[in-house]
Amino acid sequence: EETTSSFGSPLVAEGFAYYVNRAGIVFCHEAATGRKLWHQRIGGSCWASPVAAGARVYFFTKEGRATVLDGKGSETVVAENTLSLDGRLYGVAVVDGRILVRTGSELICIAELSP
Repeated sequence: EETTSSFGSPLVAEGFAYYVNRAGIVFCHEAATGRKLWHQRIGGSCWASPVAAGARVYFFTKEGRATVLDGKGSETVVAENTLSLDGRLYGVAVVDGRILVRTGSELICIAELSP
């Protein structure tokens, strides 16, 4: 399969480049050499660009399903969650350790809560 990013931008983190296409297939390449390491299907089509936070890489589908990969080029899925959305998910950003998610009518903040 050809490595492409359909809607979101590719992400480079920790020396690895991540792409996700319209079919929800994530590709990982070594950033320095371009060598493809792996590809795998996630829960659906991603309109938002993937983001990295801490040692994780996050992919959000347009329906709100989040797939979290262990960082540093690993294809290991460490979590999958689904956000309750009103509409489609369009954009994601990481700010001060929080993940901000934009839909057509909402701005959602995902943050770790202190005990």
